[in-house]
Formats: sequence, structure tokens, C-alpha cells
Amino acid sequence: LKSSRLRSCSAAPGTVGSAVEMSASNDSHTLHLQRSFDAATTLVDFYGFGDKGDRTVEELEERLMQEIHAHNPRRAFPYVQKYEFEGLLFSDTAAFGTILDIADHSVETLAAVRRQFATPEDINDDPNGAPSKRIAQAVAGYRKRGPQITREAGLETIRAECPRFHAWLIRLEGLADAPQPPRSI
Repeated sequence: LKSSRLRSCSAAPGTVGSAVEMSASNDSHTLHLQRSFDAATTLVDFYGFGDKGDRTVEELEERLMQEIHAHNPRRAFPYVQKYEFEGLLFSDTAAFGTILDIADHSVETLAAVRRQFATPEDINDDPNGAPSKRIAQAVAGYRKRGPQITREAGLETIRAECPRFHAWLIRLEGLADAPQPPRSI
């Protein structure tokens, strides 16, 4: 399985925020995880995952996990965002108004979208209904401002609204308490 959004890169042990390519056809990348990382994960949009086929987000994560399981099951795990990162931004639609300085009716349009779904993560991946498309429809001239909107909304709000994302963060936080694997030289 490959996502064009994931690229391999080298990083020193303990480095945070590096991406690696997980590929069923090339074991050198998964072996790299075992030797060079204290832990590795992904955050990739389900919607943008080119070869997902008919898999659900959970099935895709399971398939990715199977690819790396033999190499480092406790310290390397995939996370696929259901459906797009922009879905997380719907956790606090008022944050759009603060960051983008947009009209109240645009914020209300975004809030109405949010109310249609149990969680922001459920805003679907229909090509016309994906979270990013809904934002662009509601906010004329929208340019991606995810980090700023996320910061305004606050991590606690996003965690409360997005259970899959929250579970992934709990797993990341658990790495701090997990015993470190022995390092090979």
C-alpha cells in the first residue's frame, strides 16, 4: 500500500514529526522504522489515500499495520484520518470566524454542516461533501489555514469532538511511558 503523500526520510532517534513511506512492495522502509525510530506513526487523509479501494478507514489501518507488524508492532502504527484533516476543524466552527474574519453567515453555514453529523470525523468523503469542499463552499476564497484554526479551537475541544483522533493521541502519549526498545548500533 502506498500513499503519494507519505515519503521516506531519515531522522535521528527521538526525532518528532518525520514521515516514512509504508509500502507493501519494499521492506527496506519498514525495516528502517525498527532501526532508526523510537516510534513512528502516520496522519494521512483517508479521502486522499489513492489505493484504498473499497476498504474502510479501519480496514486500511489494519492492512498498513499488518505490513509493519513483524518489524515493530508496539512502536510503529498507522493513523488514517477519517475522512480528511479538515474534518477536525469542524470541532469548533466559531474558530473559523476568529481566524478568517469571515461573515457570520459563513460561520453559521459551517456550524450547520457540523450539526448534520455525530462527530466532525463523520463528515463524509463524497467528492462534493468532503470537509475541505464544504469549507470552500461556505467561505469564499478560502485558503488552507488548518494550523491556525486548530490552535484557535484548541486540542481539548478537538479531542472531545473527535474520538478516533483522541484515541490516536492517547496511543502517542502512551509511548512516553512505554519501555524503550534496545538500540542497535
